[in-house]
Amino acid sequence: MKKGFRILILIAVLLPFSTSAINKIPDSLSKFYFKASVGYGLGINGELVENTDKDGNITNTQSKLGTGFGFSASAGYQLFPHLGFEMGIGYFTGIKTNLFSSYYGSETNNGTIIQCVPSVVFASRLGHFHPYLKLGLILALPEVYAETTEIDKYSPNQATTDSKFKYYNGLALGVQTVMGCTVPLSNSRFSIFAEVSFSNVGYFPERYQKYAQTVNGTDDLSKLTISDKQSIYKTKLSNTTTNPSDQPSYYLQTLIHFNTLAFNIGLKWNLGNLSIPTSDERKENPFYVRLQVGYGFEENGDLYYDDQEESHDLQTTYFSGGSGLNIGLGAGYMINENLGVDLGANYAFGASLKTKYGVLMPHENPFLFPDEPIGSLNGNMLQVNPSVVLATHIQKIKPYARIGMLIGAGEINSVYDYNIPISNSYPGLGGQFHYAYKLYGGIALGYNAVLGIAYPLRKNMDIYTEAAFNNIYYVPTNGALIQYSKDGVNQLPNINNYSKTINFKYSYNESVFANYPDKVQIASPLQYSFNTIVASIGVRVWL
Repeated sequence: MKKGFRILILIAVLLPFSTSAINKIPDSLSKFYFKASVGYGLGINGELVENTDKDGNITNTQSKLGTGFGFSASAGYQLFPHLGFEMGIGYFTGIKTNLFSSYYGSETNNGTIIQCVPSVVFASRLGHFHPYLKLGLILALPEVYAETTEIDKYSPNQATTDSKFKYYNGLALGVQTVMGCTVPLSNSRFSIFAEVSFSNVGYFPERYQKYAQTVNGTDDLSKLTISDKQSIYKTKLSNTTTNPSDQPSYYLQTLIHFNTLAFNIGLKWNLGNLSIPTSDERKENPFYVRLQVGYGFEENGDLYYDDQEESHDLQTTYFSGGSGLNIGLGAGYMINENLGVDLGANYAFGASLKTKYGVLMPHENPFLFPDEPIGSLNGNMLQVNPSVVLATHIQKIKPYARIGMLIGAGEINSVYDYNIPISNSYPGLGGQFHYAYKLYGGIALGYNAVLGIAYPLRKNMDIYTEAAFNNIYYVPTNGALIQYSKDGVNQLPNINNYSKTINFKYSYNESVFANYPDKVQIASPLQYSFNTIVASIGVRVWL
């Protein structure tokens, strides 16, 4: 994740200095503005949570931690007619949403977040309207609150325990993508604007605290030890770690998705004449085709526990199916010199996540896969990407931004290799085992934003470099056991259909497990991150 953010930071920092050196900024363009906005956000791309009722009906829903109200203020500087920079601060307060509700209890959660967002802004003009695209880095201080109710169905009085706790501390990083439009008022000093923003934040809290607990309505918090009430999260932890009752407990790092789709309205105060030049001039060659190659770095991916068996340690590691080699092509049309549309396609050849002793998936279902560390894990995905393009020209340098939708079809592959010692009591159970699973099917939806710089080689050809932030999660609909051997001997022909095929469903009844051995296995879906920041170089030809 850190590598990907460094790429965006480098482009954002170097762009104003490089362009200033190329072209002196006229005083008439050195304009400042202030903005204030309010909005409402919908939680998106949350964690998949399984709920079960007393009749065995299972439903799976996504958590919606990013649902709530937000307020922000920012200051901007128009560096060039169509290019500027903003620094914003914001506060978000979430409303309580159901994380899960089942026969054995329920949980609601909500969060708050204070954030600072430095951004690059590309703007254009269509008559009275000023559309713009904005891409920024999020530096955030979140806190997450939860309330749980646990019902002990096996106790004589079915005791009910109500608890309140929070996750806090730790700086979170993310990316914010904004599409908006400004409309000047009759007084040119002020404008109103409306925008849609996507915020993707991966929060790794440093501490946990339980601050209230009752059992059947009677306070129970005073009975808990410090170890029960407080926890500290670590990126590496020994399997031999002990937790004394008078000290906070130690646990491996946890990941909380804090993702939001927000709708904002606001007022902009212009300090000077901020009118954007009309961009009615059409390019002589408005069509283009492009080809590029790049490498994707994990960004807010899935959290796994790396099993360092030799040293008796566990440590966190991250996986994104889109990490690795990326090849893309596309075609576009520029409506005028600054505004256009683009249709791209990209194939991500996922790099394999490999460790010496394998990784443990925190929410892996042991009924579906071996209850052993994953030896190798990789993904690949074909993505289609319709986008809006805003570009500008600074002598020969052509900075641009693209924001659009991602539509993907992917695949996840996992391999398990492990040894079970042969026992005299159960000699048939031991041996060297090898399993390989393929998860496939279904369509993934997401969004992306691109920040790039092009340079003309000749009249009808550019070369360019860009950083693309891709936010997309994949939920396979099917799974298959494609390899199974014991001591090097293929055992797959001896496996019944139920054990080697899986259909993932968001809702079903757990009695399907009684279908063994003749029917296809049905299970709750698994979600995989394909979030990446892809650094690419390419060639664009104008037609």
